[in-house]
Amino acid sequence: SYGHCYYALILNYLVKNGITQENSIDASMNFLSELSYDIFICKEEYTEEHYKRFKREYKNNFIISDCVLNRLESADYPIFRFNRDNGSVKFEQEFIYYYFLGKILSEKISNDDIEFFCENIHQKIHMYIIVFIIHHSKNIKLIEEIILRCMLVLDNVKEASYLSDETHNFITNLDIPKIILNAKSIEENRIAEREMIEDVNIVNMDDMDDMDDDDKNNEIYKGMKLSEVLSQILKNRSGSFNTPKVKEILDSIVGMRLRINNLIFEICKDREFEKFVTNSLKEFFKHNNKNISDEKAKKFVERLIRVISFGGS
Repeated sequence: SYGHCYYALILNYLVKNGITQENSIDASMNFLSELSYDIFICKEEYTEEHYKRFKREYKNNFIISDCVLNRLESADYPIFRFNRDNGSVKFEQEFIYYYFLGKILSEKISNDDIEFFCENIHQKIHMYIIVFIIHHSKNIKLIEEIILRCMLVLDNVKEASYLSDETHNFITNLDIPKIILNAKSIEENRIAEREMIEDVNIVNMDDMDDMDDDDKNNEIYKGMKLSEVLSQILKNRSGSFNTPKVKEILDSIVGMRLRINNLIFEICKDREFEKFVTNSLKEFFKHNNKNISDEKAKKFVERLIRVISFGGS
């Protein structure tokens, strides 16, 4: 679980920095939670001036000793850091930022916030904020909103049946990874999946991160992210919900993945699909005044298809 792992990591940071008393740990956790929210709502780059203003206001509203603040600010193992070059203030690790932001939003999230996070779930920050909110609280409204959106995405697409007439072209036209067709253990399959995803990241990390939100903001991508969040919830919090709610979450995940698979099967009926995507990718880079070779584009598309094929399984 992301939540439990990062809680242990944060406690380790605090203890190594000499913050060991229970009341000091509690004060530190609250301070860092409020700081994460102040950074989140800031509409510009968060600077030391923002931080000084935040600290003054915080000390007027909460109890925290100067000793604890000094240990947080000048620690050997910093949780947040001052960048002396540009004056910015950031958390040392983005997932620690997500942890604290999820913690404080679990207490003060509004219906408008829920709608905003779900609408923008295709952006990494909002996806992980949701995961950490659920870790910190069993927010039924948030879960039900995710389930509803998962049901509505691609709702006009029928679910895949996996009959031979659907899967024949998928299996024969593409170089399907053996991981999908073999009988290896779950752990072996997960290792292979991670390696496959890393391969794609190596090819596209620098270029694809420049894509704007509109390029990512499509139903298939959102559907995959919605089901990914529900999968995390099911994996980490299934013991906290009654059986009907667990079944509802599971049904939403399965239905979403089957609809995506059906689209993949339909696309793979066209033998020119790979060529079409490759040319589209080259046009995208050309439009953004960049170039990509035929070989690199083809390699990216092949790896992307493998990852999508596995992810939709």
